[in-house]
Amino acid sequence: MKRKTFVLFFVIIGVVLLFAGISFVGVKTLGGKFLIAFGAAAIASGLVRAFDRT
Repeated sequence: MKRKTFVLFFVIIGVVLLFAGISFVGVKTLGGKFLIAFGAAAIASGLVRAFDRT
């Protein structure tokens, strides 16, 4: 998979997880917190991959 496709894939998954955690599950529930955390981690890993030159 190309770098750009990989980054886009992770960022889109992260955004979807963030929105699902916030709107559908709720911030106060444990599942919502896990979804938000996984979404943020996916976005972060996608951005790290974008700026990684190795």
